[in-house]
Amino acid sequence: MLFFFLFFYSLLFHSGHFFPQDDEIRFRLTESLVTEQSFAIEPVHGFGTMTGKDGQEYPQYGPGISVLSIPLYLIGQATYPLLSENLLNVYRHDTQRFHPPELRHFWLRHWVSLFNHIVFGLMGVVLYLIGIKLTGNHLRSITMTVIFLCASFIFPYSRTYFSEPAVGLLFLMVFYFMLTPISWKIAVSTGILTGIALWVRQDSLLWAFLFLLFFLKKAGWHEWRKISLTTFIIILFGSFILYLNYRHHGNPFITGYEAQEEGIAFSAPLLISIYGFLFSTGRSLFLYSPVLIPALFTLPVLKKKLSCPLFYFLIATVIIYFVFYSAWQNWAGGWDWGPRHIYLCVPLLGVAFLLYPLQNLKQKSLFIITAISGFFIQFLGSIASFMDYHLYYLISYKNLSPHQFYQSLFVPDQSALAGHLWLIRNGYIDVWWYHLALSPALPWYRMIPPLLNIILVFFFLILTVKNLSDSSFPGQKK
Repeated sequence: MLFFFLFFYSLLFHSGHFFPQDDEIRFRLTESLVTEQSFAIEPVHGFGTMTGKDGQEYPQYGPGISVLSIPLYLIGQATYPLLSENLLNVYRHDTQRFHPPELRHFWLRHWVSLFNHIVFGLMGVVLYLIGIKLTGNHLRSITMTVIFLCASFIFPYSRTYFSEPAVGLLFLMVFYFMLTPISWKIAVSTGILTGIALWVRQDSLLWAFLFLLFFLKKAGWHEWRKISLTTFIIILFGSFILYLNYRHHGNPFITGYEAQEEGIAFSAPLLISIYGFLFSTGRSLFLYSPVLIPALFTLPVLKKKLSCPLFYFLIATVIIYFVFYSAWQNWAGGWDWGPRHIYLCVPLLGVAFLLYPLQNLKQKSLFIITAISGFFIQFLGSIASFMDYHLYYLISYKNLSPHQFYQSLFVPDQSALAGHLWLIRNGYIDVWWYHLALSPALPWYRMIPPLLNIILVFFFLILTVKNLSDSSFPGQKK
């Protein structure tokens, strides 16, 4: 029930479209796999693809998200003939897009863009299960999970088709399995999940190696068969990526990133990027996810709950991602909401947030302030589009050119927070249900879907709360 509540709650803010070229490239790979059984795609304005040795264009991103999205594409394909062409008026034509303005193209992307709403719901379930393992308290686990997900910038990214949320979910699933004794089932499951993460984002290698080291420490050499099986599965998934690189580009270590203007380099000024990730108004981890502040104070509590190797595996992953992307030449990312490149740090620190103590006035005050401010900030990020922020606020209103966007990260009145407030005040609402409800081209019953979504949110919220009293839950503390 928790999954359905979080899914339908995030769906209230569904945009119905993709955001930057990254989303479109992943979609085109999904479409190509379904219609052409090929990994080659049509290029998107020369971004995100590389010409292969056969002269075709291949995406620089891993195929994981695109493969997992095939069922959503097929649903969109099957339901398209049932639509009225009047539905075309619901979709926004005043924001950036990379496809023809025809209903079929909008509808297929609409369905595939549901992917991270599903990931958001599943992430809630996994965090809740981790909370049960650590505290045994169902009410606390479910409450802290919902607050953390909805008050951190995990929530606005449920609207996008970026790959970071899927990797966050896969890591949390691996982490959950590591809270249980090693078995053959765990060895196979964690190997597959880590392998899929490599398919989704190749920078998952950063934590895949750490995971194997932790797995070895937890299991011990006497479990070498299970360790070998997990390692073999991960290598198998990784080998497929190397095979695709070789097949497309003639070299297993050429991914496609090399063709981009920025290339592959770690040349960012560390002091500036670290300051940006911590304190800037455009990319601060704590400004865009205030609930991470109480999470940091809870790390000593988490250390006591976890075995030392598992705790250090979690913290080492956070530190490595932070340092890696602080050095990356494009540390700030492109047109994003907050520090997207270090997205993985957020759900990982969310594990600590589950244990945050509420024992005195200071702790309760910090919790309430960061939770309320977090909800407000994510509302801003979810009701307006960061694409519109760049197009209409920075370019049209502030008269900035794209090469000045980097500077805007450090100027408060040019930040995404200021920009999204301006967008909302000026009517740039980026919610599909909103445009559906206001569309004059559709009959009165257009109001039924958004109202049904709201009803389902409350319905599953009630069922979720009701199920908390079910004594059949294992490990419930009385």
